Amino acid sequence: MIKGKPTILKTLYTYFLGITTGELMPELAENKYSHSEQFGKNAKKIKELYIQYRGKIKLTENITLKEIYYEIIGQRKNSITVEEKNEEIEFTNIWTKVAGIKNNIHGEFLYQIIPRAVLTREKQIDRGIRGIDPQCKYCNRQFETFQHLFIDCKELKMFRTYVIQNGQSEDPNFEISKKLLLLVDIKTELIPIIYGYTHTVWACRHFEDTLNLYKLQMKYHKDKEIYRKYNKNKN
Repeated sequence: MIKGKPTILKTLYTYFLGITTGELMPELAENKYSHSEQFGKNAKKIKELYIQYRGKIKLTENITLKEIYYEIIGQRKNSITVEEKNEEIEFTNIWTKVAGIKNNIHGEFLYQIIPRAVLTREKQIDRGIRGIDPQCKYCNRQFETFQHLFIDCKELKMFRTYVIQNGQSEDPNFEISKKLLLLVDIKTELIPIIYGYTHTVWACRHFEDTLNLYKLQMKYHKDKEIYRKYNKNKN
């Protein structure tokens, strides 16, 4: 469990070897491993989750740290809907726009992008799927959340810049942001670019071979043009 590059499970292991293990494992509390300095946000996240749900976790003699992790994740409340998070946005027009996409495959994918419903590794773990490596496959450092994958991942920064520059040829204010991926007040001619970008990032995370900027660009243009081909006179 603790071999290889740091994962959120290794972070949990390190956290339990830290000072806060005093409550559960006093014999390990003397270990002064500086986990919070080495693992940053992941360690903080695990600590906050543990403190929030520790009263609901049943500790048995043979329970493993991995099982404790899944107990913590299993206690998390269901997230609120995208409409509830963005009450100031009128979603009727957004859903109507997506419903007008001619090709069902493209429309269904964007239907998942808008409410952040694509099955990221974070969501797979939240749903109790075991054996999931939670790390982003692009950077191998951060937890793969929707926000990280499509907006924040540093390994995709050059690709995002390329797509932004491409989009700015249609709209000088084009930027990849949370609002953009909700398709808020978006020009119809920009939807192929958004589809091309999000589908490329999503699909290429499954590739086993080494990815570089050129391969991402080629995949992006292919997806964008396929979208345009099958959605003529619509989007």
